Amino acid sequence: MPILKYSYDNNNLIISSNQLSYNHMIHKSILICLFTFFGSQMLSQTSAQKTQPFYVNILINAEETYYVETERTEIENIEQKVSEIVRNKPFRIDQQIVYRIFADKNLPMAKLIDLDQKLSNAYSINIRRERYLLNTVEMNIDGRNWFESINMNSLN
Repeated sequence: MPILKYSYDNNNLIISSNQLSYNHMIHKSILICLFTFFGSQMLSQTSAQKTQPFYVNILINAEETYYVETERTEIENIEQKVSEIVRNKPFRIDQQIVYRIFADKNLPMAKLIDLDQKLSNAYSINIRRERYLLNTVEMNIDGRNWFESINMNSLN
């Protein structure tokens, strides 16, 4: 049952109901809660997308054979292959791309520098490089399934 309030303003009688203001407060509170909930959901999704990088994995084994992801690729075609991968996979424009290079530890540094240059030519906006030197002969890493042979937790 609504409670009526009586008040005077400039000698005029004002009659108001607290039920109306109570309902109004409840509606406002519900709207504020909904905006807060959906706003926090959108912010958490946006921040989660920004924090997860897009990885491109490259292997150079001891015989200087290159694999981009699971596909064997000649050094001359690295730029084209990496460019295709980056441009054809869905990712956010502000998302960082991480080139993970897995190379045999006995390769000359010039090979890694050449590969870095080709990767920069393929795509160079908001990138990071991670290099892992492995003993690919001892680990017996070769072929299309090379990435499954690597324990990422054991690498530095």
